[in-house]
Amino acid sequence: MKKLLLSALASLGFLAPMAPTQVNADAYIGQLMNVGYGFCPRTWTEASGQILAISSNQTLFSLLGTTYGGDGRTSFGLPDLRSRNPVHVGSGPGVNNVT
Repeated sequence: MKKLLLSALASLGFLAPMAPTQVNADAYIGQLMNVGYGFCPRTWTEASGQILAISSNQTLFSLLGTTYGGDGRTSFGLPDLRSRNPVHVGSGPGVNNVT
């Protein structure tokens, strides 16, 4: 009985919640990251089409400009990737070319 209890406890140790993955502190400005959970990691901003102030995001604005909205003087927009999955240009085996 003790052996069964010990093996059950040992297997439960593998099911215990693990520490959340640390988000890379050296992420690139404008980098996209797909996650498998329903919240945005700390220090990241969800790409859900929101408008941001240029004054507090000057570096990101210099990369995106007004491509996704905003007036270009005080605000700019982020892409809206809700219900979408970003892909890289090119193609793969059995996949149509993406541009």
